[in-house]
Amino acid sequence: MYQTFTDHDLIRFMYQETTAEETRSIKEALLVDEALAARLRSMRQVHNFLGKGRRSPSDTSIRIIMEQSRSMGRKLETSW
Repeated sequence: MYQTFTDHDLIRFMYQETTAEETRSIKEALLVDEALAARLRSMRQVHNFLGKGRRSPSDTSIRIIMEQSRSMGRKLETSW
């Protein structure tokens, strides 16, 4: 019997969050279903691309957040 796998299933597979039975089924399906294999390759490419992104905020973002924080602090002080 042929099982249909969702994108969610493939993401769980990528993160090794599938059960042993699910992993076996997905691996078997990948051998015979080129469309499924292509979807997984595409997801892995996106995952790899996103993993190369910035991991900390820019200096501008930090400056804006700090200015907002100071502004809110002044508003709270004057409301007491």
